[in-house]
Amino acid sequence: MSTALALGGALAHLLELPNKIGLPRDQYFTVQTIYRGWNRLAYLLAMQFVSILAVIGMSRRRPNVF
Repeated sequence: MSTALALGGALAHLLELPNKIGLPRDQYFTVQTIYRGWNRLAYLLAMQFVSILAVIGMSRRRPNVF
């Protein structure tokens, strides 16, 4: 779930790029202000890291999973 949420921001950038690529410089930077606060998605990366460590810990006795 955390991976899907973390990739949501990247997907939003990808899907809107065709609409923004032709904008003049000033308009482009005006549109970019809608991303304020999206840096909080970085906390999901920490959650992903903890999840990966948990899976490694739970599967250390099962060599085929590791």
